[in-house]
Amino acid sequence: MDVKLWIVILVLAIIIELISYGLISIWFIPSIILTIILKAFGLNNIYIEIMIVLSLSTVLLIFTRPLVVKFLKPQNIKTNFDRILDMKGKIIKKVNLNDFGIVKVDGKEWRCYASKEIEVGKI
Repeated sequence: MDVKLWIVILVLAIIIELISYGLISIWFIPSIILTIILKAFGLNNIYIEIMIVLSLSTVLLIFTRPLVVKFLKPQNIKTNFDRILDMKGKIIKKVNLNDFGIVKVDGKEWRCYASKEIEVGKI
C-alpha cells in the first residue's frame, strides 16, 4: 500500500476520534504511524502492513483501554446534602416533634427533622 494511502487512513482515524467521544479509532492511530515509519524504511508488503496495524491495535486496545476508560470516567462529586450524610453536626435550634430544628454541619446550617426532641448543643 502506498504511504499516501496510510496517511489518508491516519487522518481519517484522527478525524473520527475528534468527532466522537467513544475512543473508537484511537487504538489504530499509533499502529498506523508505526506502519508509515516502517514504510519509510523500506517495508513494502501489504500483508505485513495490515498485520502490524491489526495486531498492534489489538494489543493497545487490550492493555490500555481499561486505563483510559478509568481516566476519562466522570467523577461523582457530591455537592448538596448527600455530601454531609454521614457527618456529625451540632443542634443550634431545638428539634421538636412538630417542627424542624437547625443543625450546623461542616460550617453550614441545615434544617432537620427527628422522631424525638433534640436539645440545642447535642451532637
